[in-house]
Amino acid sequence: MINRLYTRDFAILKELELEFMPGFTIITGETGAGKSILLQALSLALGAKGNKNMVKSGKSRTVVEADIDGKNYRRILSDKGRMKSYIEDEPVKEIDFKSRTAPLADFHGQHEQQFIMNRDKHIDYLDRYCGLEEKVKKITDIFHSVISTKNRLKTALETQESNEERKELLEFQLREIDGVNPKDEEDIHLTNDFKILNHIDELVDSIEKITQDFTESDHSIYNRLSATAKELKKLGGYDEHLNNYLEGLSNAITTIQDTSMSLSDYSNSLNPDKENLNTIEIRLQEIESLKRKYGGSLEAVRAYRKEIKDELDNLINFELDTEALNNKIDDLEKQFQKLSDHLHEVRIVQAEKLSKHIEQEMHKLSMPSAKFEIRVNQKIEEESFISFHDKPVKINSNGYDWVEFYMSANPGEQIKPLTGIASGGEISRIMLAIKSVFQKNDPVETLVFDEIDSGISGTTAETVAESLVKISRNRQVICITHLPQIASKANHHIHINKTIKDSDTYITIRYLDKNERLDVINQLLSVGDLPDGDYQPFNLFTKTAHG
Repeated sequence: MINRLYTRDFAILKELELEFMPGFTIITGETGAGKSILLQALSLALGAKGNKNMVKSGKSRTVVEADIDGKNYRRILSDKGRMKSYIEDEPVKEIDFKSRTAPLADFHGQHEQQFIMNRDKHIDYLDRYCGLEEKVKKITDIFHSVISTKNRLKTALETQESNEERKELLEFQLREIDGVNPKDEEDIHLTNDFKILNHIDELVDSIEKITQDFTESDHSIYNRLSATAKELKKLGGYDEHLNNYLEGLSNAITTIQDTSMSLSDYSNSLNPDKENLNTIEIRLQEIESLKRKYGGSLEAVRAYRKEIKDELDNLINFELDTEALNNKIDDLEKQFQKLSDHLHEVRIVQAEKLSKHIEQEMHKLSMPSAKFEIRVNQKIEEESFISFHDKPVKINSNGYDWVEFYMSANPGEQIKPLTGIASGGEISRIMLAIKSVFQKNDPVETLVFDEIDSGISGTTAETVAESLVKISRNRQVICITHLPQIASKANHHIHINKTIKDSDTYITIRYLDKNERLDVINQLLSVGDLPDGDYQPFNLFTKTAHG
């Protein structure tokens, strides 16, 4: 039960603290006095969406608090539209705050009457009666997953088609590089081999001449140096200092011998194989072709190969992704079909029960001949992946059922869609009938009605009042009204009065005593609305909010 409401800088209210009583409480006041603002503040405190326009002009934020069953719920809304929520002074995420306050109070106002006149919302009422909220949430998630996965698949297929040419090119290039398969520095080694083989005759002839000059001819460098060494050794017998040069000369002679022998060995190793020369030339051409195409060096060729291999792997994985997406879609569609069938079975059974219950409640609300029917239908759609009785049917986020309320208010009147025939007074009674039915199935401690009496009067108003009284025996009921029939049935009576003085607005909110209530009810009987009266505070509670 709501015990207390506190607001500061909310709309035209500067500050308000108001206690609420158990049972049936009505709120009256002149038009524009702030009755709906009071309920808006209460609704905001219990999780309703905030609007920066709710913050009093010139203030940076508004604070609303509600004490419910001994627990404090507080929200702070800034003039920028940012909201902070607290339960027992502990900060709470918005989604958690709304889920925890949702079962505390049920608000009915003009916006909900708009819901009942929106056929797309009728399925929500039926599902709530059936207790299908969790399963509907699940099928809604599946519905959106099917759509998003199909969009991903469509994008993937379009991308795959555009990538097909790219894939063919990359595969050709990879085959070309792997076909040559060049080794590290192979081009350098082959170039050297090619030069040798291409000039082998010159190399052999030149090396033969060099070895002749070194050691083979009569006047070779070796013979001349050997003769010089003998002469120097002889002279060393005359001057031993000349022996110091013999070692260097001996080393030179040894070097000449070794070099001549190595050159001879190298010359003998050369193989003038013209066929091998052609092979090397062809191999070099292949490597040079790769270098020209893919970067100018073997290092660049290898780097490019890794790049295109990675890209090809991604393309192949992309194709695998499309296959996975198709499999996921198939699985989601099967889940959707199975859950849709289950929801349909439950709705068909419960729709008849709910129709009868609402009809019974409407009879109690001065509509004795009213007939109410909930129809659960399907729509054929040839391209649908979901079927009903072997026929493809259109789907929505709740399955494949399309629910609509039908009604006949008077005897002999053909039953027709509710959205096309219901008057304002009938809508209010239908909503009250629905509230009465739902209270038996999904009890909430507090019910808040904003002008449930719209469009009714006379005997109907008396009947609505009795229905509210009946509900209030087990629930806390808070109701804005303009009707004396309803006001007279309440346990508690809050009156709101607005005055303007010196360009400032003053809001007075008070509980009325018995005599004050009689005065207000008489005014309602005579003019149908409240005057801007001046009443003395009642001892239950008094609070003035200076705006």
